Amino acid sequence: SSNLASTPEPNSASIVLSTTSKNYKVSDIVPVLVEVATGGHSVSSLDLILKFDPAYLSATSSAAASDGVFQQYSSPVIDNKIGTIGISGISGGVFNGSGSFATINFIAKTVGETKIIVDFAPGVSSDSNMLDGSTDILENVNDVIVRIQ
Repeated sequence: SSNLASTPEPNSASIVLSTTSKNYKVSDIVPVLVEVATGGHSVSSLDLILKFDPAYLSATSSAAASDGVFQQYSSPVIDNKIGTIGISGISGGVFNGSGSFATINFIAKTVGETKIIVDFAPGVSSDSNMLDGSTDILENVNDVIVRIQ
């Protein structure tokens, strides 16, 4: 499977992760692009939780979310001990379509291959979700593999 961007399915509510390069070196910044598609739904808010291996990556607080499709973003909540980062976006109305949700910057720590995972299970409200009113309509997520050389 490719590391580079894949376009979210326009007919399903999805979160897709991608990186700007196939390979990184130790101490490189690894920008992870988070693309969203609403699958025809009108979305009022989105909660994103990513899981990563803290042996390979650490998340930085400079998660650039202000360039995304939502009007307001929470400050990222980062735990580099267990390997999680959470960020929320509120549309200030409704958002329908697809686009960039955020770019989250990680730092490569050691040589190897690791995966950044969107924490998601259908029907679970404590993980990543995309809300149409009070209904979680998120259907598909795409994780990304990071290679550090």
